[in-house]
Amino acid sequence: MKKFLISLCLIQVSINCFSQVNFEKGYYYDNNNIKTECFIKNLEWLNNPNEILYKISKDGEVQNKTVKSISEFGVSQIVYKRFNVEVDRSSRLLDKLDYDRNPNYKEEELFLKQIVKGNLNLYSYVDGNFSTFFYDGKEKAITQLVYKKYYKSESIVAESNIYKQELLNNLICKSISTNNINTLRYSKKSLYNIFVKYNTCKGVIFDKEDEGKKIFGLNLKTGINFNSFKIPSRSADNPSSYEFNFGNITGFQIGLESEFVLPFNRNKWAVIIETSYNNFRSESTSLNYLPETVTLNYRTLEFPVGLRHSFFLDEKSKFFINASYVLIFDLDSEFTTSRPGFEFSKGTNMTFGLGYEYHKFILEVRYDTDRGELFSDSNNYSTEFTSLSVLLGVKIL
Repeated sequence: MKKFLISLCLIQVSINCFSQVNFEKGYYYDNNNIKTECFIKNLEWLNNPNEILYKISKDGEVQNKTVKSISEFGVSQIVYKRFNVEVDRSSRLLDKLDYDRNPNYKEEELFLKQIVKGNLNLYSYVDGNFSTFFYDGKEKAITQLVYKKYYKSESIVAESNIYKQELLNNLICKSISTNNINTLRYSKKSLYNIFVKYNTCKGVIFDKEDEGKKIFGLNLKTGINFNSFKIPSRSADNPSSYEFNFGNITGFQIGLESEFVLPFNRNKWAVIIETSYNNFRSESTSLNYLPETVTLNYRTLEFPVGLRHSFFLDEKSKFFINASYVLIFDLDSEFTTSRPGFEFSKGTNMTFGLGYEYHKFILEVRYDTDRGELFSDSNNYSTEFTSLSVLLGVKIL
């Protein structure tokens, strides 16, 4: 428990330290097109914002600007521009579809996130479950790329792919065929690629949102486990002749971790899936009457699945925290005793990690919560098993 509390404190301190460093160098344009350099609170917007918090200097007073008072702002290579747009917000959820294939436009004033900048620009807009795209150019007013689902009949759902006709009429270039447009999916990646292709075809040097960050990583990890294993007495009033305390046991583990970076919040969140082999060996003598020495040779294959949050220091280094749910499978572990009925069972627990990554190298401290009952049939004897691990790793991919 003491180790667990220490781990939680370290995680909390890390969150507090890094979450405060979020006013980053940026700019905004006001309604008179006057540019102001400032420090903007980077909230890593999953939904498009309607206001920003900023400081004129790092130690200055926090102020705010809304979509009504600024026409554009940028921070950390992210750019939002204000537009008055005709937007169709038709839901794509089956229980909210209508029978009209035509869009239902309403005028709104929105910040749109710029994805591609060039001869034709691409923008995105996200608001909860609703997402859509817009584009404009020097001779093209801002226009929504509409994709709508609707009921053709009570049992038939149809699609209104208005965005494809819009792009067929305007993305005219020899490198873009009709088939390229007709097979185009309504997704950020597909639209990003077709707009990059168009601008490249036109010979335009364009700025783009950073799409180059890896979304998948593979890490090889190995380390030492400091395990604590006990078979406690039933109670003080009903002491057991089968009470053991194996104390602190040093073990070994090696594993392969897959990291899937999620495409929002500036790549700070990731799903982690790991496969690891764990092993330790120890012996203990009964603490009560009828003394007996037993031997434990513990071998498991474990599958932690969880989430990781990263705190980037620069392009090569970061701190991270993670939490995982672990599936534990026994690999013919042995508990040598004179008594029958000690068969190892499958188990689950939680693990919490705090680590540092520099370039390709990883250092992590990980705490594993109690694994519950280690034996499937232990004659009503309970077990207590926790561990603290120190891991070293290297990025393979």
